[in-house]
Amino acid sequence: PLRLVGSEMCIREDYEERQKAYDEERTKMLNNNGIEVIRIANNEVDRNFLGVCQYLELRIENMQ
Repeated sequence: PLRLVGSEMCIREDYEERQKAYDEERTKMLNNNGIEVIRIANNEVDRNFLGVCQYLELRIENMQ
């Protein structure tokens, strides 16, 4: 079966409550349409790019 994965990187460090609520609603909508959302902060990608790639690879493998 085909599974879709959405990814998004948080660009801003000052993540506001209003944005969190918006993201939660958007995630619910995407999940209801069969899309799993994985969010990873930019600073995590900057500090640990290889680890982030490995994490994403494992998550995708576990979906199949």
